[in-house]
Amino acid sequence: MIRHSWSLLCSRCITDPTSKNITLVEVLEQINAPPGTAFPTMAPVQTDFVSTWYRSDPNQGERGTGRIVLNDPGGALLDTTQFAIDLTSFFRSRIVTRRSGISLVGPGVYHFTVDFKQEGQEEWQNVARIALNVTIAEGAITLQGSALTTQ
Repeated sequence: MIRHSWSLLCSRCITDPTSKNITLVEVLEQINAPPGTAFPTMAPVQTDFVSTWYRSDPNQGERGTGRIVLNDPGGALLDTTQFAIDLTSFFRSRIVTRRSGISLVGPGVYHFTVDFKQEGQEEWQNVARIALNVTIAEGAITLQGSALTTQ
């Protein structure tokens, strides 16, 4: 069976070509919007959502489908991304989903929910929920335009 190892949101993921190990640059837990930000807006923040999957039986290949669902603080759906999980040739698979921005409707806690379903199954299984806090940085220096800073 396919198992979820971990998922997180970072500004950049670098994979070593020899070892296949990764370096996660600036794990994102919070976005600070400057005072006066007009919502809704697109936060111009490049992100990599990294999700790692593995086989529960090292000798049995598996396939499935994963998805990342982004909900705003009120629970409304903002975005859904689906991806294939193919563990037929390798024990582990890492999925990196790159975004050039995040839609924001206002301050609060946004959630990236990670689900998957085995090949041939219809029902999604929830495996992770990652929080991203969006705040108004009172007293912060306003950047050019509607640029946002991350923390």
